[in-house]
Amino acid sequence: MKISLVGNCQTQCYSYFLKMLMPEEDIYWCAYRDPLPWNWMRDDYGVYHIGVDDGVKHIEESDVVIYQPIASDQTSEFYHMGLMENYISDSAKSITVPIVVFDVEKDYDSQIRRLRRKENFKSMEIKAVPYFQKYKDRTEDLMLNYNHPTTFLFLEILREVCLKMDFPFFEDERYNELILERNFMELPC
Repeated sequence: MKISLVGNCQTQCYSYFLKMLMPEEDIYWCAYRDPLPWNWMRDDYGVYHIGVDDGVKHIEESDVVIYQPIASDQTSEFYHMGLMENYISDSAKSITVPIVVFDVEKDYDSQIRRLRRKENFKSMEIKAVPYFQKYKDRTEDLMLNYNHPTTFLFLEILREVCLKMDFPFFEDERYNELILERNFMELPC
């Protein structure tokens, strides 16, 4: 199976966790723009990093596409919402994941409203807002900084993706090992 993930560094993290779950599958990560300003992931994870030039071809040939809906062609000339549906083949499965930007230092309720507006505008299939509502008193469990989720939030969103896509997910023991490290993916904070 060929799986393509498209988006920012958050989808890069999902691609690595998926490779851990499905090491035999071909997993490609396409950054929403070139050059990659934050390609911190080491190559030994086994995820193929695809630039914009080759990304469209990989998306068209993929069996599964997981992507962050990017509204503006000014942010991403090739991967904005207006074009993504054209790239995904009719036989492929696709799902959208949120772009999680949440500043816990600012007014919590206004941040929830802002994130909900974005998720609703982009018809997001997987949403982050429920986690911020559920864990309002434990925001340190959700965000490392304003645009980098913790391992816990990454895995909870990925769990939803896996359920909807009928992918395997981590056994409880492995899941608990992973979330012990808040920043398993070593995102810059």
